[in-house]
Amino acid sequence: ITAGPQPIIAYLLMKENEIRTVRLILTAKKNSLDTKL
Repeated sequence: ITAGPQPIIAYLLMKENEIRTVRLILTAKKNSLDTKL
């Protein structure tokens, strides 16, 4: 088990990146762009 703030920060950065990716996909769908990149 890893202690300290590093796992929490890594988790938050991962979630932020995931949200950014989902937002990008939804924007592409909304604008009728091809999502098969």
